Amino acid sequence: MTRKQYYKKDKNSFEKSVKPFYHASDTCHIFYSPSKILSSKSQISQLTTKQVKNTFKFELLCDDLLKSVKDAENFRFEQKTTAPFPNALKDLSSYIIETNTLDLFVLHKISSKIGFTISTYSALKKGAIIAEYVGERKHSDVKIADSSYVFLNNDGTNIDAKNYGNVARFFHHCPNDHTDKQVMTANLMSLPWKVSETVTKIFVITTRDIKPFEPLCWDYNDKFGFDQDVELLNGETYLPMTELKDEL
Repeated sequence: MTRKQYYKKDKNSFEKSVKPFYHASDTCHIFYSPSKILSSKSQISQLTTKQVKNTFKFELLCDDLLKSVKDAENFRFEQKTTAPFPNALKDLSSYIIETNTLDLFVLHKISSKIGFTISTYSALKKGAIIAEYVGERKHSDVKIADSSYVFLNNDGTNIDAKNYGNVARFFHHCPNDHTDKQVMTANLMSLPWKVSETVTKIFVITTRDIKPFEPLCWDYNDKFGFDQDVELLNGETYLPMTELKDEL
């Protein structure tokens, strides 16, 4: 699969052309915990790609985050284009590419309504690119029956992570701000960067320092084709403050 084919404009080629750059193998994994509130005492096991597929009905793909970011940066440099940087990160002069993301994330089920979410086992610094939103690229005029995992892109395509993708599909919803101070607010934002004239990749970047065991979430607003109401996280409930008292 050549770069030229990857950037091909034919809409029927999108799903075929994107997936080969990410692969399913035994080296891919997700850490999982049955605990509703993650802590250093939680039972944590490693799920293989086969176990992920049996449990969550989707194919876990290995993705090279460093290469993906560099590809986007090279395009920006070659085309002398600039990508929008979230206002919440304007005070940063640079960003970090966190390449060990799968080793930092633990999947766990919070409630029957919220379902599964991802928490970080290790602390993360503000301005860290921790994942790319990976899935099937479909033209925006293609009707998708289940839009639960669809990221609405601004390049004429949608990214559907229902059938295959990575840990980014489990990032839960948190509002960027809320009048109720107990409601957990977003600690992630999407960072869209073009990698060609027709393809925009969506990276996920931290907007503040994140403590160990903290759920990772971003504001869905109009980026996701999500039909039903989404239950909000209570920061005091889901972050084990007692274990972190020495750090506060």
